Amino acid sequence: MIGIISGNLISILILELLKKYKFIHLPQSVYYLNYLPINIRITDFILVDIVALILSLFATYFPARRASKIEPAMSLRYE
Repeated sequence: MIGIISGNLISILILELLKKYKFIHLPQSVYYLNYLPINIRITDFILVDIVALILSLFATYFPARRASKIEPAMSLRYE
């Protein structure tokens, strides 16, 4: 959760800086706009947060399940 929250805060900060200063310029000969347009939508943040949380839970579930099947006395014997 700390990683998700800090990632959101950092990305909002960077997006606000991009929105204000427009320091990513696009070649006018190729594109209609000369800068990168920024549109911040809360639904994008929520969707990425949910996917990150689900992936984190799946990444911890399978090792924890495998570790729960090992008896503590057996694991301590081989250390």
